[in-house]
Amino acid sequence: RRSTDIFRLFKKTLMENYRQHHDIGFYAESLHISTTYLSRIVKHITGHTVRFHISELLCADARKLLECTDLDIKEIAEKLGFSEQSVFGKFFVKKTGVSPMKFRTQRERDKKNYLLPNA
Repeated sequence: RRSTDIFRLFKKTLMENYRQHHDIGFYAESLHISTTYLSRIVKHITGHTVRFHISELLCADARKLLECTDLDIKEIAEKLGFSEQSVFGKFFVKKTGVSPMKFRTQRERDKKNYLLPNA
């Protein structure tokens, strides 16, 4: 079905571009369809918006970079295509409930507690 094919192409395009392109317009244009049509297809198939899919990938990537690298917050923000570190910070707090720095320190503390032998 056409809508399933469009959705599959959207997901492929999204996986290749989500770090650089956070707006629905880019994806609709890449697929040669309107933003309204893309929105309708994605919402119908998944129950979620295009914006939700983009932000889920960005958030998962941000968590991984915060946990598994020594990149500073500014470098992570740049790597994920945010215009400013503060924009990234607000996005991350909205998605997770904590700041990127707090997330990282909590994870580091959790790792240390996990690695310590029980007394």
